[in-house]
Amino acid sequence: MRDINEASGYLELNKQHLKTMKSKIFIASAVFLIATTHHSYSADVTWDTVNTVSAATDVSTIGTLVYAKGFGPATTVNGVTFDNTPNYSDTFDSTHPSPQFIGFMNGATFVGTDNAEGQAYATLLDSGRYIQTRSKTANMTLSNLTVGQNYLVQFWVADFREFDLDRSETITGGANTSGELKYLNHNGVIHASYVIGTFTADATSQLFSLIANEDVQINAVQLRSLPNPAASTLTITSFSRQTSGDYIINFVGAPLTLYKVTKSPDLITSFEPLTNPVVEATTDRNGRGTATVLASEASEAKEFYRIEQ
Repeated sequence: MRDINEASGYLELNKQHLKTMKSKIFIASAVFLIATTHHSYSADVTWDTVNTVSAATDVSTIGTLVYAKGFGPATTVNGVTFDNTPNYSDTFDSTHPSPQFIGFMNGATFVGTDNAEGQAYATLLDSGRYIQTRSKTANMTLSNLTVGQNYLVQFWVADFREFDLDRSETITGGANTSGELKYLNHNGVIHASYVIGTFTADATSQLFSLIANEDVQINAVQLRSLPNPAASTLTITSFSRQTSGDYIINFVGAPLTLYKVTKSPDLITSFEPLTNPVVEATTDRNGRGTATVLASEASEAKEFYRIEQ
């Protein structure tokens, strides 16, 4: 899918010293060919791990904000303003009644609500929208997308009431389904969850299918545009040798992207992936990644390693 023509950065590992050497990176644009039976506007979404709501910093600020929607009063959390005005095209299951509740969850509390930012986060999660008919399925469509653009989407569900129920839902984008978002837990452990997904738009709209064990619900959603891999600067930020002999390589690249470590003995021989074992690393939401080259692999007098897609 991608063609690496030159090294983005390589490491010369010498018994006497360590030296970082860098040159330009050229990555061909990814081309996605999809032939499936589902809607053409359902690009496959790569989901991050579901997280329990904890603090205002849960709200992602990666990339550039396109759209942020809450269902109560306009609220700014971690620098992102969520409002309930139709300033962007979205639909939430137009085939069923879907009433809003504003301040219905009044009294949302969780770790991190002891400051102004945390209180703003609680205000955001106090309101939402649900399917009135106790339907267990619903669709949400985001429109006005740019084909070929990489996006990050973040969903929240929350219910802070004292009901003796366990409620949860999953979100599907294309062929991939998120983990379980819990939003009402009878023993009081989890009352709100969020999940982040990334996708490359293959049409001007993206369909998300929500499936719940009770009422389908959504409390907030934001959409952010991400740099395409070709525009992302891949940088080795640090490297070190551990007492075990392992090499730790820290780098920054595109968010939520899989990178691999390749090796050349002399910079003349082509770089080849490490195989014993394979060394790969997936960057986090901020584009940070860490790769570990085991001591058994880093045993030559001179070696060159490269991080690439």
